[in-house]
Amino acid sequence: MRSRLAVVLGALIISTNTTAAEYGQQKSLSFHPFVSLNTGYSKLEQTQDYRVIGADEDGNLSEFSYFKLKNSDGEIWNNIAFGADFENYPLELRISYGTIGSGQSDYLEFVEENVLTGTETVVERYEGNQDYDLNILSLTGVLELSRNCSKACLYLLGGVSYGQLDWSLAIDEVIAGESFRKSKRFYKDFFHYGAGFRYAFTDHLRMNTEYIRHNIGEFGDIRVSEGRRVEFDMDDFSLWQAGVSYTF
Repeated sequence: MRSRLAVVLGALIISTNTTAAEYGQQKSLSFHPFVSLNTGYSKLEQTQDYRVIGADEDGNLSEFSYFKLKNSDGEIWNNIAFGADFENYPLELRISYGTIGSGQSDYLEFVEENVLTGTETVVERYEGNQDYDLNILSLTGVLELSRNCSKACLYLLGGVSYGQLDWSLAIDEVIAGESFRKSKRFYKDFFHYGAGFRYAFTDHLRMNTEYIRHNIGEFGDIRVSEGRRVEFDMDDFSLWQAGVSYTF
């Protein structure tokens, strides 16, 4: 009896160890670390909503928008990423840092029409200058779509981002002679998603190209004076980037 029990227990132990080893080999979380350098072209669409507190038709004080200015700007985007390429899963995980900066000027006129003479008179004229630096720290997951990604690979990507926006705004009111200058730093977290293509030249060197869209939305506002403020919305921030990575 004891000999039979020893044989059964020995068989169970061997079987358990063998199964665990096979499972561990199949489900190993081993990965290859990599570093990636990318550059590309970004498109930024933003809206400046000029708002003021005033009396409505019923005489009640409320805030309303009296002017909206939409801008579209394209700039060079640079990005560095560190990540892990998992061996036994069609997954990658990476953390990246990207930056973009720009400056632009706007010339605005507000006119008043005389209904009797049909003439228009400029009642306000503004010259606005703005500069911004947008820095984004992102955590991104990559899902490989190709069956064999040893060479060429299509993939989807998505994740969360944390943005820091340094914005300076200068408004010169030419007619009234008033001016406004202010700078502010905004912070916001948001989602991003996209798709990409990767090609491996060797076991260590590979290239990639990606399209990424950031869902930013309202970033914040700058108070111009008592009862007047400018609200900033990032309507669209998308980019194409390409780069090379080295896998260790």
